[in-house]
Amino acid sequence: MSDISDKQHEANKQNALLGGVKTDEGKAISRYNSVRHGILRETITEYEKIDHERIFNEFADFYKPENLIEEILVERLTVAYVKMARVSRAENELMKSAMDPTIPFGEGVSYYEKIGYKVVLPSDKVTLLSDVYARYETAVEKRFYRAMNTLNELKKTYA
Repeated sequence: MSDISDKQHEANKQNALLGGVKTDEGKAISRYNSVRHGILRETITEYEKIDHERIFNEFADFYKPENLIEEILVERLTVAYVKMARVSRAENELMKSAMDPTIPFGEGVSYYEKIGYKVVLPSDKVTLLSDVYARYETAVEKRFYRAMNTLNELKKTYA
């Protein structure tokens, strides 16, 4: 981490409050920076890479991207889909652990003993986490449908 002056640090904080690119031209230029730099794929875990590749190929077979913009949209669609699956799995695990927890049945043993429906997490924490998952899922779905709709509109203009 580099050392910066207090004055520069304060200026950086003020600039961060401005919220990024404002003009349509600037937005058009910076819009696909994450794809250009490979950031979208970097959000996929090792565990998800096989699914990502399979889903990307299925979307690419369906949409048959003809240019970079369409390839970017197929990639965005794929990443959003993988993230939707991730949040669904995470929420499912949260609910299962909150409603039907298990405990190890002895040290080094690979099976678990059910302890019934004894709630491990307080209900307010389950509600809070569930709300977080719901907001995240909504945000990811918006990205998914935005990419899909944009791609469909582009395909219509070529037809």
